Amino acid sequence: KETHNGIEVRHPRYVLPPKVGMNIAPLMLALGARSTLRSLQREGFDFDVIDAHYYYPDCVAAALLARWFKKPLFITARGTDLNLISNFAIPRRWIQWAASVASSSIGVSQSLVDKLISLGGDPSRTHVLRNGVDLERFHPVDQAKARNDLGLPMDRRVLLSVGHLVSVEGHDIAIQALAYMPEADLAIVGEGPERSSLQELAHSMGVTNRIRFAGARPQTELPLWYSAAD
Repeated sequence: KETHNGIEVRHPRYVLPPKVGMNIAPLMLALGARSTLRSLQREGFDFDVIDAHYYYPDCVAAALLARWFKKPLFITARGTDLNLISNFAIPRRWIQWAASVASSSIGVSQSLVDKLISLGGDPSRTHVLRNGVDLERFHPVDQAKARNDLGLPMDRRVLLSVGHLVSVEGHDIAIQALAYMPEADLAIVGEGPERSSLQELAHSMGVTNRIRFAGARPQTELPLWYSAAD
């Protein structure tokens, strides 16, 4: 501890580098949850199964808890947990171990299931179960009204691409396709690290003036975008 301007400042004894913190995150999560689960059991609630989402670090922590408490485990992969985090060696080994512990693994798309199998997941215990849709929120809106509310043209075809601006989403394919569709405009809804490269691609394809980068939009607004598009 040190004193600055009469104020005592305490410093942690150990500071973990980010990479180390990333590698031990599942263990820290599991240790943090273990005492809570034991308290629940002592109070009379004994759970039957662990349902975990996002393979790393959450589901690895869940796999540790499943082993400690001898409970079946079901894991759902969501996206970047397999597509990006598995590129790191130690998290990848953690993910592979968690898959071997799980009674079954779920991917919200076929590509995620294929990715997990490529990492060594058992195909017989790996299944596609797509995300559901809130039909009260996501329903058709009059196209003319939707375009008017969003400031989109009434007299042109409108294409729409929604998703995080990363390469796996394929926004670049939509931009390239637009070059062959002079009668259409493209709206891209989402934000992410690939924004500048997508804008550069649009410029190189000569379609900048026909693309609207709308950025991240609230979920409540998305039905308007879907309804406005052709």
